[in-house]
Amino acid sequence: MKRAFYKPRLVTGVIFSLLFFCPPAIYAFEDVPIIPRCKSLELHEGFYPLQQQIRISITGGTSSEDQLKANAERFAVFLRKGAGLKVAVGGEGKAGESEVKLRMAPDMFESKVAGAYRLSVDQEGIHIIGADAQGVFYGLQSLKQMLPAAIFHQDDAVHRNAFSDLRIGFVKIEDAPRFKWRGFMLDSCRHIQTIDKIKQYIDLMALYKMNVFHWHLTEDEAWRAEIKKYPKLTSIGGYPGDRSKEEEFNGYYTQEQMREIVAYAHERYIKVVPEFDIPGHVNALLMAYPEYGCNDGAPLKMGEPGMRSFSSAAGRRAICAGKHETTIPFIMEVFDELQTIFTDGLFHVGGDERPHGNWEKCTHCVALRDKLKLEDEHHLQNWFLNEVSERLRKRGIRSIAWAEHIQGGVPEGQIVQAWNKPSEALQGIRAGREVINSYNRKIYLDYPANNANAEELNKHNRRYRSRLVSAKSIYAFEPVPGSLTLEERARVIGVEAPVWTEDIRMDRLDRKVFPRLISVAEVAWTDEKRKNWESFQHRFAKHAQIIEALYIAYDRSDFIIEAK
Repeated sequence: MKRAFYKPRLVTGVIFSLLFFCPPAIYAFEDVPIIPRCKSLELHEGFYPLQQQIRISITGGTSSEDQLKANAERFAVFLRKGAGLKVAVGGEGKAGESEVKLRMAPDMFESKVAGAYRLSVDQEGIHIIGADAQGVFYGLQSLKQMLPAAIFHQDDAVHRNAFSDLRIGFVKIEDAPRFKWRGFMLDSCRHIQTIDKIKQYIDLMALYKMNVFHWHLTEDEAWRAEIKKYPKLTSIGGYPGDRSKEEEFNGYYTQEQMREIVAYAHERYIKVVPEFDIPGHVNALLMAYPEYGCNDGAPLKMGEPGMRSFSSAAGRRAICAGKHETTIPFIMEVFDELQTIFTDGLFHVGGDERPHGNWEKCTHCVALRDKLKLEDEHHLQNWFLNEVSERLRKRGIRSIAWAEHIQGGVPEGQIVQAWNKPSEALQGIRAGREVINSYNRKIYLDYPANNANAEELNKHNRRYRSRLVSAKSIYAFEPVPGSLTLEERARVIGVEAPVWTEDIRMDRLDRKVFPRLISVAEVAWTDEKRKNWESFQHRFAKHAQIIEALYIAYDRSDFIIEAK
């Protein structure tokens, strides 16, 4: 696959704007360009110099010392590559060295929220204390954001001479996330992305303290996850396009590549949630193994050259609930292999947009519905998903599903992902389930950000082309519905921003995701009362330099603020 790069426009005059060189008397909260906005921040008079030699020490030995050391090593690599500094990890400090001290001390944090941290800079050095190793990691991400943007342009010796006089203003930060689920979903089915691109996005998720990567791997259009027991899922289902061309429609991820992504994400405290979408969105599966479909029409056919979806041949299909004695064991055998790769104990089972008419016409499904004395196909779907979810639960895996099946009931312990209507979140909450709020009109990143984006989508006749989801409107999104009790409010565990890639190749993906995903990050982390759009714009003006240094071709038309 070809990869499009965007050349950064780093302006020398603003390279040091991320350091605290302004006189302390005119400090403002926004002069510390941290995104997401911190829970508490105090600025004090003075600066701490970062020498050419830096030592990162780990104090207060804990059972998580190995994790802290790994955090320290990655930060050391960042400073070495980006600024040419000499950084040692561990050992005793020496004269002439600047010090960054890392410590995990859960007893110092009353709330016990995972990821909480304290960051202070004073005349003694830089101190980061975490409620856990993840908190220390987040403290390091905030510290990174206070450094010059050009340091993010790793391995570029051109900028290194600029880092001979680094100083960081004295500051005291206490911070913790609002929600425990701070997610981004990438659709790799309609267009497939390279492993390098996915890693780049995971790096940016980590920088902005997001912690869930939802990986959409199966669809009508393609099946992207290698399953060795069922090789045709990828040898047939992974190739909806013209095989004579290297397109972003063809291909799949090997199990080794998926493990690589999981390990990479885990190093950055990000869980990876795979999605195996059932009972709908399975045309690629049924193209490979038609025996698991219903007997409701002609079989699927391979697309003609240039056809990029199996759904074009025979419409959208569903896996057969009526043949549950064979389809459910098949599904669980797929999960058998996925479970060895994705180890976070969370699987997404889809559950959305089951094509109406498939089960209604299928003699097997009608017979099962009548045997179980179920009211309709919605309740049959709930029964089917419950059978799968219960088997997963017995393995220690919690299922997640899109919210459409709520009217048929929600399986025990399943997380509801609300996306289509505001009422879905309320229904999930009142059913006693935890809810991820992904309301499409507020947080879908494939929707146009502005009128210019909408005009671009007009070419594709997308049904949502008139729905604008700007960085500002995302920022204003409140994930917790009103009029709830405290107990009910606690069931909203967070937010997740999907990007569906029907019309998005990699050369357009950056502009669809950024800067809007950075707005999502602050919505997910920062308490509602602490959010401030003007502050966010001010801080993002400086972060624009960071994402340019990372070759992210973000959408400038969403809002344009010049760094000061």
